[in-house]
Amino acid sequence: LDPQKIYSSGWYGTLMRLDRRTGQMVHVFVPGDKYRTWVMPPIAFAPQDPHTLYLGAQKVLETGDGGITWHELSPDLTRGVPKKPQRRPSNRLTALAPSTLQAGVIWAGSGDGLIHVTRDGGASWQNVTPASPGAKKSGSSEDPTDPLVVELEASHYEPGTAYAVLQVPREFKPYVLRTHDSGRTWTNIVQGIPSDAVAWSVREDPKRKGLLYAGTETGVFVSFDDGERWQTLQLNLPVSPVRDLAVHGNDLVAATFGRALWVLDDVTPLRQLTPEVTGSAVHLFPPADAVRVRWDENPDTPLPPETPAGANPPDGAIIDYWLKGAGPASMTLAIYDAQNHLVRKFSTAPEPPPPQPANAPEYWFANEPALTTRAGLNRFVWDLRYPHPDALTYGYFGKHLDYFEYTLPDHAIPGQTPRYQPQGPLVVPEHYKVVLTVNGQDYQQPLTVRPDPRVQASLSDMQAQLALEQKLTQAMNTSYAAWQQVHAAHTALAEDQKALTAKEAADSAKKLDDALSALEDGKPEQPGFGPLNRDLGRLLTMAGSGDARPAQTLYSAAQEGCDNLRQALRRWQDLNQHDIAAFNTLLQKDGKPVLPAATVPTSACTP
Repeated sequence: LDPQKIYSSGWYGTLMRLDRRTGQMVHVFVPGDKYRTWVMPPIAFAPQDPHTLYLGAQKVLETGDGGITWHELSPDLTRGVPKKPQRRPSNRLTALAPSTLQAGVIWAGSGDGLIHVTRDGGASWQNVTPASPGAKKSGSSEDPTDPLVVELEASHYEPGTAYAVLQVPREFKPYVLRTHDSGRTWTNIVQGIPSDAVAWSVREDPKRKGLLYAGTETGVFVSFDDGERWQTLQLNLPVSPVRDLAVHGNDLVAATFGRALWVLDDVTPLRQLTPEVTGSAVHLFPPADAVRVRWDENPDTPLPPETPAGANPPDGAIIDYWLKGAGPASMTLAIYDAQNHLVRKFSTAPEPPPPQPANAPEYWFANEPALTTRAGLNRFVWDLRYPHPDALTYGYFGKHLDYFEYTLPDHAIPGQTPRYQPQGPLVVPEHYKVVLTVNGQDYQQPLTVRPDPRVQASLSDMQAQLALEQKLTQAMNTSYAAWQQVHAAHTALAEDQKALTAKEAADSAKKLDDALSALEDGKPEQPGFGPLNRDLGRLLTMAGSGDARPAQTLYSAAQEGCDNLRQALRRWQDLNQHDIAAFNTLLQKDGKPVLPAATVPTSACTP
């Protein structure tokens, strides 16, 4: 009910409530002598009423006021207190599962092997304990073969369907049971799970009927046919006991014993994987909605390697596709906006990386994105950005090529930091189209980009921001192309100067060298293309630093940058038409190679 309040069962059978706003923790249930509770008693909110919280002791308890008062919803659902003390405290509830389909349906399991269900909110309970190996439906409380009911899962599709995970003492076997008739009969569904992989958890996918996930002593398994057959879903998960699983939206969360929490981001392709898909040569899955979130907003230097830290979800839109065979002859992925304008295009070949800056080691940088061509499922992540602008080499030192000074260690994550700085602008939240082209055949799917729910900027604010970023990007590209032309002419002139003999040509070369230096590096009163590229890049970084309509002063600074760029382009055009043309005539008379001809770019930078 209140996302700022978190309930957690404690090690001594207590229940605590954490208030995230204050950091204060309050004990809202203490078992005392009246109730027998498991080490960490099971708790569950009623799906139909977020005010109602259930807790398992030897009885099912219920609170509607956040734990201030509790009342009993069931009789003792265990085998009772044994006559002789046992090493295993089994006579208490270990699993609860209220139905998401039907209010009042609650499943309860105990540490001494009993499973009960109520269909009327606790007014009456039925013993539906399965007659599985090692378990007895009736017997003394001292029976050492009573299994432990580790977990229960009520179906999202049928009120009479439920799943149970049992563990039998001294039996290292998986027991994952299923009922379709409210517990009258149970079936052990473990085909495909190794015979020695003790089961800990089973969860049903809430969006695809028959899709199950199982956590075992050796990892995670998946079934597409309601548990009839299982296959591994280990991927890069370390081999370790997976004690619990949870399906949260489109993600699968795994709690391991000793290997931390792990998340399988976006199980959408598993929900859509059918025999028709696996039988096709190529299939592009409908991608889940992507959220426009800015990458790494932490301004501090990254955590040192020895500090434990989890990885964030993939940064952008997750696009999955199926290839029946590996290595198609050609393959591209293109994204188009609502007006069918191309936003970004990728291929199987990554973009060549820029020269590495002097201020950062290689291990900081992420690999450039490229499509994979493995047989089976493939995943590509688009960062929701337009192409990056053309930027000159950046680093700490501002001499010659190092125009763009960018302090890389800030906002950096080892192995994930984008190589190209500044990055391209983020797209605005709207509808897009993904087109996968394999061997000339197009496969299309829609993609929706949603705004960060925490952001207050309007769509028009973000559209204005994008318009300014795109103009600055275009101006950077123009300054970069012009700098490359000037630099090529300057380099060629330096070679010619070594061999010039005529005084007229030498004097003309010196004058031209000064003019090219002014265009390349600039002067305080007349910035060259190098400093312009740097300054426009800084403005682009400022314009895209957060989700907001650009400030008027930023517009003014961008206008000044564009005016300076147009003036530099006019000087370069004039130099090409007159000075370089005249100098090339002298070179031809002297029998020397002429300077390269240049088509001076034009700028449409008009913010």
